[in-house]
Amino acid sequence: MAEILSVPTDEIALLPAVSAGVAALAASLRPSDEVVIPADEFNSLLLPFLVAERYRGVRVRRVPFEGLADSVTEQTTVVATSHVRSNGGAVQDLDAVSEAAKAHGALLAVDATHSAGIVPLEIQRRGLDVVYLAAYKHLLCPRGVAFMRLAREHLHRLQPYAASWRSTASPYASYYGGSLDDLASGAAQFDLSLAWHAWVGARESLRFLSSVAEEERRSWSVGLASRLAEHLDIPPTGSSVLGIPVEGEDREVRDLLQSATPTTNRRQIDHLICHGCERGVEPSCVGLSTERGRREEAGRSDEDRHRVGGVSCGCCRVLCLGGVFDKPRVC
Repeated sequence: MAEILSVPTDEIALLPAVSAGVAALAASLRPSDEVVIPADEFNSLLLPFLVAERYRGVRVRRVPFEGLADSVTEQTTVVATSHVRSNGGAVQDLDAVSEAAKAHGALLAVDATHSAGIVPLEIQRRGLDVVYLAAYKHLLCPRGVAFMRLAREHLHRLQPYAASWRSTASPYASYYGGSLDDLASGAAQFDLSLAWHAWVGARESLRFLSSVAEEERRSWSVGLASRLAEHLDIPPTGSSVLGIPVEGEDREVRDLLQSATPTTNRRQIDHLICHGCERGVEPSCVGLSTERGRREEAGRSDEDRHRVGGVSCGCCRVLCLGGVFDKPRVC
C-alpha cells in the first residue's frame, strides 16, 4: 500500500474500515476546533465529526463540495473531504483545498476510497496530512480492509484511543501487562486487530495492482468512464465513477438507477453502449431484472454471450452496473 501511495511504510495504519481511522481524528479534537466538510459527504467521513460536535463541543461547518477551498477560514483547524465522490464521480480540487488548509494551518483529511490506485493522489506534493481509504473497491481487496496514511509530522495530533495488542511495536512478542511505551512509534500505533482472511487476499491484490503502471491503471479505468459519458452525451467526471441520470417509461429502470444517482438534472437515455463489445443495448436489458430483460436473456445462446474482462456479461447486458443489479454476471 505504501508503494501505491508513494509514502513511507511507517505512515500506514491497518484498519477494518475508514470510519475507524476518522474516529481517531474526531476523538482527538477539542471544543476550540472547527471542521469544514462537504454538506453531503459520505457518512463514514462525516458522522464521526458530528459525534465529536455533539459530545466534545467541536464545531462542524458543512459547506458545498465545490466550494470547500473557499470556505476555509482562520478558525478552521480540520478540513475533510472525499477526493472522488461516489455519488456522481466529481473530483475535488485538492490543490486548491490543500493551499487553503495550509494558509490557515488546518489539517487536511482526505477519503481516497474512490481514487486511490486509479486517480493520482500526489500525497507528498499536495501535502495531504491524513488519507483514508477502504480497499475493497478500486484496490480490489476483500471487504474488511482499509488504510490510514498519517504524515509523521502530524502523529502527535491524533491519539490512539483504540490501541490494542496489535498497536504495539512488537505485537506478537507480548500480550499482557503492557504500557504506552510499547506502542509503535509510527502510524502502526493506530493498527486494529484485523480479520486475517481478508488481509491474505489484500496482500495478493495489492501486489497485482502495484505491478501495473500507475498511468495504465488511470487511463484504463478513467477512460472507460469517459467513453461511457461520451456515448451517453453527458460530461465526463475525470474519475472512474460516473453518475447517469435516467428518465424513462420503464418504472423499474427509473427507480433503480434513480436510487443510485440522486440528481435533479434528469435526461432521457434510450440507447446504451457497452464498452466491451460496443453493441447497442436497450435499457430494459442492462443488468436489470425486468421481464423483457429476462425473456431476451433466456433466448440467447452461449455463443451470443460476449466476454468482457474475462467475465460473461450476457451479451454485455450488465454494462458495468451488474455488481449492483445482477450479481451473477459482472462486467
